Amino acid sequence: MVDYKRNIKRNYFFTFFSNINFTSGLWMIYLSQKGFSLIELGILESVFHLSSMIFEIPSGAFADLIGRKFCRLGGRLALLISLAVMYFADSFMIQAAGFIICAFGYNLESGAGEAFIYDSLKAMGRENRYLKVAGFIELAFQMATIVSFAAGGLMASEFGYFYVFLFSMAAALTSFLTGLGFTEVDNGPSDIKDEPVRKDFKAFGRILKDSFKLIKDKPRIMFLIFFSETIFAFTTSLFFYLQNYFKVSGWNEGRIGIVYAFSAGLSALASVFAVRIEKKIGERRLLFLLPVLLTICLWGVGISPFKAIFFITTGFIEGVLIVVISDYLNRLIPSEIRATVLSFQSMTFSLVMIILFPLIGTASELLSLETAFKLMAGAATVFSAFYAVKFRRQPE
Repeated sequence: MVDYKRNIKRNYFFTFFSNINFTSGLWMIYLSQKGFSLIELGILESVFHLSSMIFEIPSGAFADLIGRKFCRLGGRLALLISLAVMYFADSFMIQAAGFIICAFGYNLESGAGEAFIYDSLKAMGRENRYLKVAGFIELAFQMATIVSFAAGGLMASEFGYFYVFLFSMAAALTSFLTGLGFTEVDNGPSDIKDEPVRKDFKAFGRILKDSFKLIKDKPRIMFLIFFSETIFAFTTSLFFYLQNYFKVSGWNEGRIGIVYAFSAGLSALASVFAVRIEKKIGERRLLFLLPVLLTICLWGVGISPFKAIFFITTGFIEGVLIVVISDYLNRLIPSEIRATVLSFQSMTFSLVMIILFPLIGTASELLSLETAFKLMAGAATVFSAFYAVKFRRQPE
């Protein structure tokens, strides 16, 4: 009998090294210094998310068909290539190609990683432990993020961006080597997977058909996917553009890295205590309150002088929300199409980012970054109000 417990333990290391990316809090500053405008940076991020939207569903179905381990390893190699392109390329078009490669790697991991762990637990009859495991996965992610921000900022300010990119690529290679030790999960007989290779396209179509049917039959899935990814798009946009705001305000990369590390640290704590918080407050109350709190933080960044404090606070709120939504959605999705359906989640995020990110970049370039933050907070307020009304009408 296969011991899938090793997958869970190894995945913590895989997650940690996969997310050691010292460029994550600095890439907009780096590309700005290479001569790219905020509008161009907004377009590049849209290229990433447009590519991600195109690749997302096929990559999820691909993971369901041929295996999650293969896809996760491919994602690490794609990250290596995209990091090299970002460091060396001065051309906008070549940078855009690098962002497309990065998006493809992200898609290979997005649905496959979560499905791989949930199904490993299910194979052991321990899927009820997923919320706890997801919390520790989020902890590993946030610990990697803390290291990336703190060390990345220090390396950039003291030694230069060459070392930022060099050690980022070394971490990506380490995660690839760690992933080689994964054991693919056998989800049992399936009339989709067991079809002959010559019928792969038919099987691919059936996976998509079954996924759309599930979403149609359970509208709660798409409702929560749309809500969560839209609110995360607002906070992600804040994450990136705030880098440049701090830089033009006279902060160096080391100081920026410390602020971002604190935010990641609070998110890590939140992910660990998410189970206790959910038990004390309740899943439904959390799903209602957390978006409201995130919107308040966006206003705090937009209108107050304490931008760093409000940004750090978003880390804690997001840490809880990510774990709670992940657990809720996974309970509604069957294993054989889990990666595909979860890919809808990433695709929705990409769709919102395609629209939102360049709009913020344009507003920042033509008006100011601070004005763009206020506009973003206003848009988030309208969305959160709409969500609150619709959420109250959702069944328990």
